Amino acid sequence: KPAQKLSKKVFVLAACIIPIIILNYSLPVAIADIYWNRAKKQFASGQIYNSLSTLDLAIKWNPHSLRIRFQQAECYRSILKMIKNEALSAERKELMVNALMILKIIEGINTLDGYAAETRGHLLLENSDIAADNWRDKAVDEFKKALLFHPQQFRARTALAKLLEEEGRRDEAVRLMNDGVNYFYLMGISGLDEFYKYAIKLNLMSGDTTKSRELQRKIVSLK
Repeated sequence: KPAQKLSKKVFVLAACIIPIIILNYSLPVAIADIYWNRAKKQFASGQIYNSLSTLDLAIKWNPHSLRIRFQQAECYRSILKMIKNEALSAERKELMVNALMILKIIEGINTLDGYAAETRGHLLLENSDIAADNWRDKAVDEFKKALLFHPQQFRARTALAKLLEEEGRRDEAVRLMNDGVNYFYLMGISGLDEFYKYAIKLNLMSGDTTKSRELQRKIVSLK
């Protein structure tokens, strides 16, 4: 009967084809996560090059994973820091190009991702000697872009404020930091204390002791 044939087809679809589709999708992701977790442990123990190699394996299984791509970019950034005073400029430039390429891939996956812009800004700051002549303007643009998408990125905000202060634009830097302290942040995050301390320093330099005391009380209340 047609109804019986239809029910058999539905059964075959539900029992065989759908699980195969699900398995083909989830298995590569699961394998990529295994490599990603291994790479994170290697990175934490200082095995940066091994971590990068493991991430290459993870990407083969899940090339569109943002967290794997971000870990790759962080590896390149760490390597550039380690070899800054001993490697040739050509070697560092090649690593810089690789890091920037990873960040471009990240933005291709998520066009509204501000963390890629922040990382690009930090790369320009940390490797200004091998970056383009207008690296400072580019870094400012990247940090502004990062804050446009994610205003709570306090590291990008701090870096941008320092660049503005160095250019003699202290009033802009103060407004930028005072705007940033109004957002909610989870305590215990690395770099958060420096963010608040720099905001206090800028307000003191501008003669605003009232705002400085307010921020100091805020730091105490959050601990």
